[in-house]
Amino acid sequence: MRPALLALLLLLPAPAVAQVSYGCCSFHDWASYGSGDLLRYHPTAHGLGGIGMDLVARGPWFAKSFRDKTWKRLTIVAIGGMAWQFQNLKEIEGYRWDYAAFDVGMDLIGAGLTELLLARVGR
Repeated sequence: MRPALLALLLLLPAPAVAQVSYGCCSFHDWASYGSGDLLRYHPTAHGLGGIGMDLVARGPWFAKSFRDKTWKRLTIVAIGGMAWQFQNLKEIEGYRWDYAAFDVGMDLIGAGLTELLLARVGR
């Protein structure tokens, strides 16, 4: 995947998921949760999770045909993030769909930045 296209795709998740806020709790509320501690800071935690999932998607746990292209690894990250958020939606009373979308978006941003960095290093 070309770096410019990947960079464009990295810019889409946050504005796209910001559209699903229903007036109660905004993107700012989600983005400022846990802001006193870097690792509990919500966007940082999911960005790091996306990096970790992308590195796992590159490992031998997946068939080579699933990990040979960037878009396939990002799909693995998206499915993993969505599965985690679906579990949160089922288990946590009052967990919001838009927060789940923000979380998956940050997972993809973290994974996409990892892909860009590793593509640049690999040249």
